[in-house]
Amino acid sequence: MASLEEAANKEGTLTWCIAQMSSEVGEITGGRFTARYPGHYPALRERGALANDVPLNVGELGPAFRSLGEDGYYYPTCASLQIMI
Repeated sequence: MASLEEAANKEGTLTWCIAQMSSEVGEITGGRFTARYPGHYPALRERGALANDVPLNVGELGPAFRSLGEDGYYYPTCASLQIMI
């Protein structure tokens, strides 16, 4: 595992795509990454190593969700009503 980590650090890029994952699992996974590699997100931003992308339909994002993301870096992509019976 150490050699994999060393190779990843040399590569210097990180792509994280989450699909069909609950927000709870995403938060846990992201928290563990941040705990293990503190400061990586700010360091990557400072180096310009994070892609900045604004979706074409960002203006259609509901008002309640507009402050939940970070322009060009992440946006909420879905919300659903959950009913407990």
